[in-house]
Amino acid sequence: CVLPFLYSCPEPCVVVDFKSENARLTSAFRRKKFGHRQVLLDPFRVMTQTPDTLNVLDMIDENSPLAIDDCMALAKAMVVRPPEEKETHWSDSAEAILTAQISLAVRYGKREKGTRSLQDVAKFVSNPKLFDSSLVLMAESDAWGGMLSRLGGSIMYYADKEKNSV
Repeated sequence: CVLPFLYSCPEPCVVVDFKSENARLTSAFRRKKFGHRQVLLDPFRVMTQTPDTLNVLDMIDENSPLAIDDCMALAKAMVVRPPEEKETHWSDSAEAILTAQISLAVRYGKREKGTRSLQDVAKFVSNPKLFDSSLVLMAESDAWGGMLSRLGGSIMYYADKEKNSV
């Protein structure tokens, strides 16, 4: 059902293809017949040794007045909340910390140096020394009308045990 569709449909398609069978069989044909550019997100390099990549932070415009809102939306998407959550403090705190760290990466990370990705966010969240230095940078920042400074300042109030638990 999938292969005949991919061989005949002239419209662009998004295909979830875990084993890369469909891409292997149809990508050259679709490129030649329909002129479609193939985008292969292949983190395990099943299909290609040079896969395309998707950096969600590149979709956030650091000059937008809504950048912090975009960072917050990404953080909310990353935090999995239990279905019957009774105590929201931990999930809310995780979202706040992720929002702040994502915002820091968006504002101060450099695309060309490869320091503006979720990998960088993970590096700062998982290293206590980097985390504390990031809070100092946030507190001194005037980015987005002082919003980044306020985010960092609010996280500085967490006690060490609480911060580590979050």
